[in-house]
Amino acid sequence: MKCRVCGREIEDDTLFCKYCGAEQKKKRKRLTWAERRRKNEAETAEFISKASLHAEDIADAAKEDEKSVRAVSVGKFDTYRKKQIAVLVAYAVLAIVALAGLVLLRYSEINATVTVVIAFALLLVAAYGAAGFAERLFAVRALEAMKKSGRAIKKVRYGKPPLMLCDGEVYWLDPTGRCPKCGAERHIEEFEGRQVLVCNADRGHLAVLDSERVFADTAGEPMPENDEDTPADGAEEDKREGSDDTADTAAPAARDGRGDAEFSDKGEEETENPADGKEEEEQ
Repeated sequence: MKCRVCGREIEDDTLFCKYCGAEQKKKRKRLTWAERRRKNEAETAEFISKASLHAEDIADAAKEDEKSVRAVSVGKFDTYRKKQIAVLVAYAVLAIVALAGLVLLRYSEINATVTVVIAFALLLVAAYGAAGFAERLFAVRALEAMKKSGRAIKKVRYGKPPLMLCDGEVYWLDPTGRCPKCGAERHIEEFEGRQVLVCNADRGHLAVLDSERVFADTAGEPMPENDEDTPADGAEEDKREGSDDTADTAAPAARDGRGDAEFSDKGEEETENPADGKEEEEQ
C-alpha cells in the first residue's frame, strides 16, 4: 500500500510510514447486517456473563474473615425502619401529587406550549416518585425478613453496601482491604444468600465473606473455629488410626499364639497318655 502523506510504497498493515513517519489509518472491514448482529449478540452475551456471578466461580473462591469489611452503625433497627417507612410515604405522596397535577393541568387554560412543558416535568416527578417508592418498599420488606432471622446480611438498595442486622443494631458493611491479587478496590455483591467480595478491576477475583466471623466480631463474641483441620490435627488422627490398626492386627495374632500354645499342650498330653497306659498294663 502507499503512504497517505508521502505516497511511497510501504508494507501492508503498517501503522507508521518508515519514510515520513506519518500514521496510517487502517481500512475497516465493512460488515454485513447479519455479521454486525452476530457480533453485537456475542458482545452482549459476554458482557452479561462477566457481569453476573456463577456458582462455579463462587465454589472456587477463597473465604475471607471479618478483617475484610468495616461495620458502620446506622442506628437501632426500629429507628432505621421508621426512617425507611417515612421516606417511602414521602415518595408515594410525591408521585400522587405529580399525577394529580397532570389531571388538573388538563382543565387549565394555560398556553399549549407551557402546558406541554409542565406536563413533561410532572411526568418526570411522578416517575421519580414511583421509582423511589418501589426501591424503599423493597428495602422495608427486606428489613422485615432480616428481623425474623435475628442476624442477617442483605443488600436492600441497589448500588449501596449491604446491611447487617446484629442484635438489634443495623450496620453498613464496607470493604476495607484491597484485592490480594491485583491491589484494586472491591465491592460487595450478594449471590444465593452469600456476600461475595468482587474486584472492581477484574470480576474473576472473588472472595466469599465469612458471615459468622463478622457477626462474632461485631457482637464482641469469641471467634468461631474454622472447620478445616490443621496439619497437626491430621497427624494426630493418622497416629490414632495407625495405633488402632496395629491393635486390631495384634489381637488376632495374640489369639492365634494362644491357640497354638493350647494345641501344643494338648499334643504333649496326648503323647504322654499312651505311655502311662502301657506302664499300667505291664504292672
